[in-house]
Amino acid sequence: MAEEELVRAYNAMSDSRKEYVDRFKVASAKKARIVADSTARNAIASESGINPENIEFDKSSKGKPFAVNAQIRFSVSHSADIVICATSEKEIGADIEKIREIRFETAKRFASAEELEYIKQNKENYFKIWTLKEAYFKCIGTGLGADIKSVVFSIDGNRIACSQEGFNFRFCNVDPEYICAVCEKSE
Repeated sequence: MAEEELVRAYNAMSDSRKEYVDRFKVASAKKARIVADSTARNAIASESGINPENIEFDKSSKGKPFAVNAQIRFSVSHSADIVICATSEKEIGADIEKIREIRFETAKRFASAEELEYIKQNKENYFKIWTLKEAYFKCIGTGLGADIKSVVFSIDGNRIACSQEGFNFRFCNVDPEYICAVCEKSE
């Protein structure tokens, strides 16, 4: 996003959102949040017909952001230099992660025994399980504060099975260096 667009996107944000963004000391982190806000506005505007500058955001009691004046649900995620936004008429969660070196030991904090076996196969599988879990918890609106190991995934090719019913999962091909997962409530 060019500097002029960044300023315009920053100015379109609410005062409380500007205050939040201004707390970030690292310029790249600040920019990512501005781009994420702008991406969400534009995605919701595209689906709802509302002017992006007129879209108002708030947060649920659990902290999940939503558009006050649009029936479109959304989820934003960013990693490294990519920002994504998933939209739906149903509850939705999305996560994107740049594939990078990992320490297998960290997987033990969030993965079940079955998931650990899958993760051992390659580092991309680590990010597949992680993004699915992040997308699920964003969809239900709790964030990762809930018991992350209580939700178990099994991946077989394009088939994704989850221990929690009532949700659809998919991977999105955004960039070969990233894993992106989306969770959408099925009802």
